[in-house]
Amino acid sequence: MKKLLLIPAFMTMFFVGTVAVSAAFAAQPAPPQKSKMMLLPPKDGKHPPMPPRMRRPQLSNAEAAEKLQSAYGYRYSDMLRLLNIGHSYGDMNTACLYAYLSGEPVEKVLQLRQPATWGRVRAQLGLTPKLYAEKYMEYQASYLPADSLVDRETALKYLRQGYPLGDIQQAAKLAKESGKTLAQVLPMRTVTCDWQQVKEKLGLQQEQKQDQPFAFRGRGQRSGAGFAGLHTRNMTAERAVKIFHADYLFDEAELLPLYEKYGFEGLEDICLHAYMSKKTLQEIIDLRDKYSWERMKYVLGLTPQVYFDRCVDYQARRLAERMDIPQKVTKKYMHMGYAMHHINSSYLLAQKAGLDIKDVIDLKTPKNSWQDVALKIGLTVEDCREVKNKISKDFGRHE
Repeated sequence: MKKLLLIPAFMTMFFVGTVAVSAAFAAQPAPPQKSKMMLLPPKDGKHPPMPPRMRRPQLSNAEAAEKLQSAYGYRYSDMLRLLNIGHSYGDMNTACLYAYLSGEPVEKVLQLRQPATWGRVRAQLGLTPKLYAEKYMEYQASYLPADSLVDRETALKYLRQGYPLGDIQQAAKLAKESGKTLAQVLPMRTVTCDWQQVKEKLGLQQEQKQDQPFAFRGRGQRSGAGFAGLHTRNMTAERAVKIFHADYLFDEAELLPLYEKYGFEGLEDICLHAYMSKKTLQEIIDLRDKYSWERMKYVLGLTPQVYFDRCVDYQARRLAERMDIPQKVTKKYMHMGYAMHHINSSYLLAQKAGLDIKDVIDLKTPKNSWQDVALKIGLTVEDCREVKNKISKDFGRHE
């Protein structure tokens, strides 16, 4: 059965919930653009507003039900019924995935979702980072596209070695075109060598480049441990170095020349992997020519469970330093599936109201706001605004 996977990689699903981002599934590729979307040069030192975010075409319920049936094997009639009673395609897609991985009915997963975040749902289903990763890789390998050049066993072998499925598929294609083996081509893609460069090394004809629409890479989404919502426009070396020093504890004198060489995004990747693996910055830099970031996690021993546990320690330290939230509180609730920002807001509102965090944390649901929570526990809109401003000032990376 051909599977069109519209779901995220397991790392994103876990660590995005841990941070501040919730992407239910990966976006479809955007169609080629006739003309390149270029950013205008800065005027008076300021960049113009960013282009509006492009929306994907909306699916009808019938189309959505067909995709869900194709991706997970559930009955079309059941999928259509659940969509028709008001469940969104995004929620249905994630619920089907969690149901498939956990063995629970889709309806049960949707019921758990009503008052809770997806991170909390995963915890309630017993989908630990380790189990989730194992089940998700089996799912990917079992439902490869009909035109896949790799079989289930081969895909699973390399998935378990830290290679993303997209890289495995691309390497298989280039291996066939070049007469090489998959084992020879797959390691050629590294942080510093993309697939176009791999093609050049293999002596393959380059496809005509198509202009791509402009897009930001979300910092929190990509790192799994950094912040969402970071504005890197007008970033200065001094500000960047202070951010990385505060977050990852590396010496500012060491960070400055690296920032000038690798830029903000490049240095954050280096800092993140060094911090999580307890390696030096130079050790990670040396690995960039050998591995992709995904593969590097495997080589460094950063299994999904180890990575998650270190993310929890990382966030607990930072919340303690900046919000005076006891580390044991953060660790307790993050292991229960609550996102860091959920714990942060709950704790500060509870403090203002003279309550314990346990009396507040479950009041926030996907259908209400933190302002609603504040009013429910006897606080004012201004109290909620003060908490929001404190988080933004003391914990965020905004100017």
